[in-house]
Amino acid sequence: MYADLTADCIGACEAPMLIVKEMFGRLKKGQVLQVETDKPGVVQDVTSWAESQGFSIEEQLKNAGVTTLYIRKTAEWSEEQEKTVQTAEQRR
Repeated sequence: MYADLTADCIGACEAPMLIVKEMFGRLKKGQVLQVETDKPGVVQDVTSWAESQGFSIEEQLKNAGVTTLYIRKTAEWSEEQEKTVQTAEQRR
């Protein structure tokens, strides 16, 4: 499946949800984020968060211990959510 951006959360990724949220802040409605992780807890966190935001999990694959999620941004974020992402990016 095609993805507009990829969030690599494999290995020593210290803040996977922050990375995923920042990447989503860059997407427009209808675009897809690919999230790759080797940690089951991250899969659960990302899936729960995406569903709570109204985003669509288009596909989930697992190969050699790495799970790949394809998540479509099906809704625009509120101004408050956008500000949170922008503030996190500025701290980097």
